[in-house]
Amino acid sequence: MKHILIAAKSEFLILKRYPLNLFYTIIATLFFLLPLFYITKTYNVEQQQYLWMLSGGVFWMYISQALWVIGLSLRKEQEIGTLEQIFLSPTNLIFIMIGKSLITLGINSLTLSIGVLLIKYIFNCHINFLIIFIIPIISIPAIFGFAYIISGMVIKFKEIFAFLQVLVGLLFIFSGISQPIKFLPYKLGGISKFIVFEKMIYIFRQAIIDSPTFSEISNDLIYIGVYGLILNIIAIFIFYYFRKRVLKNGDGLYV
Repeated sequence: MKHILIAAKSEFLILKRYPLNLFYTIIATLFFLLPLFYITKTYNVEQQQYLWMLSGGVFWMYISQALWVIGLSLRKEQEIGTLEQIFLSPTNLIFIMIGKSLITLGINSLTLSIGVLLIKYIFNCHINFLIIFIIPIISIPAIFGFAYIISGMVIKFKEIFAFLQVLVGLLFIFSGISQPIKFLPYKLGGISKFIVFEKMIYIFRQAIIDSPTFSEISNDLIYIGVYGLILNIIAIFIFYYFRKRVLKNGDGLYV
């Protein structure tokens, strides 16, 4: 716990030193949604269809920012040459990644809250705020699980940004962000059953559009929670496998 707080404090001091980074993160995320406004005005999209696209885009930004910031958190240490020192210290690398991610999760939660409030007051939606609050919390273990795997690949293979861009595109398609899964050709929608982000975005959309009760989506929340816990266990083993390979081969350096 001490190591988590130290890493979180370090990230907070950096944010405090460069406060414009916070402003940029929030504004850039909200600007991501501007094309959706253009689509609805140009093609006269109905409000429910617009809310479908907007709510999916808002929550996808929450997921993707957390995923890449956490997954690439050790890359910075690798570039400045401090990763080797961390390897030699008794500090748990998982704790460091968790600590570094706390500030990011806080910023992402703030951005998500702003997006939800804009939807609420612009479109006068009856949003179940309790469910909106619960969904990101339940989603955290699964997001961390994917991030651990990405982080392990980063410290092993270093420059994998091209691969990550392809991965982002695939997740964007198979998570049903821009179109319903049922519209994917050749029954490719079946792949989405194995991607938990699709389920997260689905129930988030429900909370925005249909305002369901907790009992109506409890099974989905349980599924996401169990999926996240299992994925975390598997991901930690994968991460430490890559760490072991890096230590064995001595390729933790940037070059």
